[in-house]
Amino acid sequence: MPRIASFPVLGVEIRVDASWVFLALLIAWSLAAGVFPELYAGLPRLSYWVMAFVTVAGVGASIVLHELGHTLVARAFGLPVKSITLFIFGGVAQLAGQPKAPLAELLMAIAGPLVSIALAVVFLALSTIKAVSIELHGILDYLGTLNFALAVFNLLPAFPMDGGRVLRSLIWLATKDALKATQIAARSGEVIGVLMMVMGALFTLFVSLVGGLWWLLIGWFVRSMARTELYSAEAREVLAGVTVADLMTPNPVFAPADMTVEAFVEQVFSRRPHDLIPIVADGRVVGGVGFKEVNGIARDTWSTAKLADICTTIDNIPVAERRLGVAEAFERMMAVGASRLLVIEDGQLHGILTLKDLARQIFLRTRLREQGGHSHTASSPR
Repeated sequence: MPRIASFPVLGVEIRVDASWVFLALLIAWSLAAGVFPELYAGLPRLSYWVMAFVTVAGVGASIVLHELGHTLVARAFGLPVKSITLFIFGGVAQLAGQPKAPLAELLMAIAGPLVSIALAVVFLALSTIKAVSIELHGILDYLGTLNFALAVFNLLPAFPMDGGRVLRSLIWLATKDALKATQIAARSGEVIGVLMMVMGALFTLFVSLVGGLWWLLIGWFVRSMARTELYSAEAREVLAGVTVADLMTPNPVFAPADMTVEAFVEQVFSRRPHDLIPIVADGRVVGGVGFKEVNGIARDTWSTAKLADICTTIDNIPVAERRLGVAEAFERMMAVGASRLLVIEDGQLHGILTLKDLARQIFLRTRLREQGGHSHTASSPR
C-alpha cells in the first residue's frame, strides 16, 4: 500500500496510506453533500464543508486513538508496536510479535473498543452542552455515534478483529491450546466475512449499489484476513523448533557492488531472475537488487551505473541469523511483504530463506503430522 505521510505519536510511527485519503474524501463529500444538509438545514454551504472536513479529521484521530489503546496495553506486556497505519478499512497496529498468554491478548483486544466507547461518551456529552453551536453539535454528535458504532463493529467475533481476538483469548484460556483457539476464531471470522458479503450483495441488488459494494469489500477483507491469520498460526505451529539454518539455501548467488547493471543483467539476473539478489562490497552485504531496481533505471545508463547505485539498502531488507526460529523469520517477511530473507551474521552472507522454502516445508510437515509421521525433512539447495 502506498504511504503518503507518516509522523510519530507516543513513539509509534503513524502511517497514512493513500487509500485512507480516498476514504476521507468520500466521507467528507457524503457528509457535506448529504448527511449534514439533511440534518441541519438552512446553514451556508461552506459550513457543511467545514463541518465535513473537521469531522473527517476527528474520524482519523479516533481511529488512531483506538489503535493506541491496543498499543499501550501491548507495551505493558512487552510487545512493542512498530507502526499504526490508516488505510481504507480503518486502522491496523503492527505488533513486533504475538501475545504469549491469553490474558495479554484479551486485555489488548478490548483496549481499543473501550477507548472508542470512552470517546463516544465524551463526544455525545459535549454535544448536549447548550452553548455549543449547531455546527459543532453536528460534528460532536456524528463522532460520538461513529465511535460507538466502531466499538460495536470491532467486537464482532471475527478474527483478527478485536472481537475475534477476544473470542480466541477466551477459548485459549479454556482449552490451553493456542492453535485450536486460533482455528475456531478464524473460522468464525471466515463465516462472518461471508455473511457480510452476502449482505452486501443483497444490499447492492435491492437498496444501494455503493453501500452494497462497501459491505462486499469489508466482508472480503475480513474473510481474507481470517484465512491469513489461520495460515500464519498453523505455520508457526508446524515450524516450532525449526531454525533458519535448517531451511535456508546456503551459498546463494550474489553480485559485487561495483558490477555494472548491464553486466549484472547479462551474467547474473538473466540466469537467476530472483526477486532479490544480495549485493556485496568488501565481503559484506550492503543491499539487494531485483527486477524492481533494474526496471527503475533508464536502459541507456546500464553500462555505467553500478549496482551500489541502485540497490535497496540492507536496512530495508528483512534479515535473520541462522539460529533464529523460522516462525519469527516468516513474520519478518510478512511484515514487509517480502518473498526472500537474507541470512546474515556479522555482515557476512550465509544463505537465503524464501517463502517458497517455507511453503514447501509447511505443506510437508502438515501432511506428515496428519499421517502421524515424523516431521523432520531436509531441504536441498537450489
